[in-house]
Amino acid sequence: MKTGFAIGFDASYFFTEVYGAGFKYDQFKTSNSSLYGEDNILIAFIGPSFAIRLLNQSKTNCFFMSYSIGYMGFKDVGKQLGTPVTLKGSTAGFVMDIGYDITFSKNWSAGIQFSLLAGVISEFDETRNGITQTLILEKDQYEGLHRLNISIGLRYNL
Repeated sequence: MKTGFAIGFDASYFFTEVYGAGFKYDQFKTSNSSLYGEDNILIAFIGPSFAIRLLNQSKTNCFFMSYSIGYMGFKDVGKQLGTPVTLKGSTAGFVMDIGYDITFSKNWSAGIQFSLLAGVISEFDETRNGITQTLILEKDQYEGLHRLNISIGLRYNL
């Protein structure tokens, strides 16, 4: 399991009190180094979302869920035994968010959110010594981009 820094942006328009549609962006960065090399990994997701919210009786707090499908890109700029190596790949990504928001002023709320992001890469473009080649992976070598984000944040409500 790798830890790292994640930042994201979600915007949703609710066309009913319960259902909405929107847009999601999420970016995750992590790095690692060892005697044999280093990795500087960036995974980004962007895509449309479908949202569901359940307001409490006073309509101040809410439980929400959203589902997204979109583009997930992967980039690793690193070194293997001192040789610079860059890996790039992309795939379809899927995201499920679950959270709870507590309103603290007219338009602002704070909350916690759990996000499960998933994607599988079956091929990479590898650049080593200035030469780029496409590596097609065997099924048992596919690279999973799955992760769980736990985040806190602010939400502005119009």
